[in-house]
Amino acid sequence: ARRNPSNGIALALTAAFLFSRRAHGAATSVFYIESAEPLLIVAALLARESRRMVLYWLLVVLALGCKEDVAIYFAAFGIVIAVFERDRRVGLATTALSIAWLAGALGSAIPFWRGLYSLDSANPFLEGRYGGLADAAGRLVSWEALSRIVTVLSATGFACLLAPAWTAIAVPGILVNLAAAP
Repeated sequence: ARRNPSNGIALALTAAFLFSRRAHGAATSVFYIESAEPLLIVAALLARESRRMVLYWLLVVLALGCKEDVAIYFAAFGIVIAVFERDRRVGLATTALSIAWLAGALGSAIPFWRGLYSLDSANPFLEGRYGGLADAAGRLVSWEALSRIVTVLSATGFACLLAPAWTAIAVPGILVNLAAAP
């Protein structure tokens, strides 16, 4: 946002992101590690922008540790910076780290810790939320899905559509959430 719009517009977009209902509600209630996601992600973006790469990687790892879905967004972010920002090395490394982190979390870490607590090794979150492929696909092409997409895009007055490459970072996460059962 610092490259093109005025400082006022950049501040408004940042405020809309940081103080959106979900992030603001998480920051003002009981602390969950997920509450740190917006701060860590924005800080990582600023660190990369200022070429402070050690800080960038530290913040990426901290953000990835917040929740599994952060890896989806950082993987897409890595692709965007590799293709559109011409920073292939950092972009591909970000994508590779994110995919490895997601695979490690879903394939090893979660089953391991569930086993330690004598829980079923199957991930009830994944199996219970998505069901079969037909069910998930049906949820993606519903009016409710369209309504949610409009709601998400309207959070910034549809300004996110002015930068489609950067908006694309959110698309995989949006699709994963829309495919889930309510």
